[in-house]
Amino acid sequence: MIRLLDKSFKVFMWYAGIVLACSIPAYYAIVDYIWQTELKEHNTIVSEEIKNNLQSQNFSDSVLNKSVALWNQLQPSSHLREVTELKSDSTYNIYRKNNFSKKEERFQGLTTYFQLKGKKFALSVETNMEESHETILGLALVSLIFFVLLLIGLIILNRRLSDKIWQPFNSSIKTIQEFDLNRHDLPVFEETDIVEFETLNTRLEHLIKANINSFEQQKQFVENASHELQTPLAVIQSKLDLFLQEAALSKRQSEIIDQAQNALGKANRINRNMLLLAKIENNHFEDREWIDLKELLQENLEMMNSFIEAKRLSVALSCSGITKIKTNSTLLEILLSNLLTNAIRYSEENSKIDIQISGHYLMISNPGTQALKQEHLFQRFGRVNNETPATGLGLAIIHQVCLQFKWDITYAFEACQHKFSVNFS
Repeated sequence: MIRLLDKSFKVFMWYAGIVLACSIPAYYAIVDYIWQTELKEHNTIVSEEIKNNLQSQNFSDSVLNKSVALWNQLQPSSHLREVTELKSDSTYNIYRKNNFSKKEERFQGLTTYFQLKGKKFALSVETNMEESHETILGLALVSLIFFVLLLIGLIILNRRLSDKIWQPFNSSIKTIQEFDLNRHDLPVFEETDIVEFETLNTRLEHLIKANINSFEQQKQFVENASHELQTPLAVIQSKLDLFLQEAALSKRQSEIIDQAQNALGKANRINRNMLLLAKIENNHFEDREWIDLKELLQENLEMMNSFIEAKRLSVALSCSGITKIKTNSTLLEILLSNLLTNAIRYSEENSKIDIQISGHYLMISNPGTQALKQEHLFQRFGRVNNETPATGLGLAIIHQVCLQFKWDITYAFEACQHKFSVNFS
């Protein structure tokens, strides 16, 4: 994952790098053009001064020839020679060894033609130019230094400005992360003078308030409906019991009543579980006391001993460390009962259930052939296994109890073992 500002900043850096890479040859072309123009003007001025000085002197032919030879010896950067015809001035670039450094360097030259004492002469004036690769290297180095300084400055400014500008947004994100729908407290967002963030906070407040109201109405409906269903379900159960006591019932009628009682029993379990979930969500279990996790677990195993023996299961319980935790005894017993029931239900006959307690950590493992459907694992009425029928509320109750006390519950399927772990810390 990458932060929003870092993502945009990376694009800016790529763009700046491309512009920098393109600017170096552009700088070189511009500097080289200006340089050559200035050197051409310089060579023109120098050649004009030389011509004027020569033409102002009154030399004889012999003296002129000696002066030309002497000039060519004393001025290696210029060359004066006699020609047969006059031509237009021309500029040229040449690479040759420098008389001082003895290295091959670039020179720009200007050849101009003029007459002196009735003779035609060509004057070549050359000026040393900086090597092109040295110019490119210098420009690249300077540009790179400034680019690094610019990059460092932008990183520092980006960090400081982002922390300052986006602080209200980060505060809103933190408030939302800490918000729990099960609690009745409406989140309070930090005030800001930035229009976009203020609009966001306002819309979030309206949205959360509407969700809280909807959630409260839903919980109230479930609790009321579960309470109201208890009486008619009990009446139906008693009527069915009365029917079974009738002596004139046929075998077919008895089977139908048994099927109805089975369906009614499932409806009763669903109703009780829904009512229990509503009570947990409405914080009806606030009392807390110190409870020995090992002792409570052993009591539950004793109560379920008949179910364990019916499937010929063996249970291995290992314990280490201090196992006392402060919590609500009713909810902890419900949690352990549902975990054990779940392990017994999904275990094959003649198999083994492993229970490990290490301080405030509990893990219950039982064998299985395939993993439970984790996308529906803690959902209400979620089917986690197509082979074993259930109401789909047991794991939802376990999850809700863990949420109530901020316990961590995890599920894993390893080496053909279902493993439910609870961290009570």
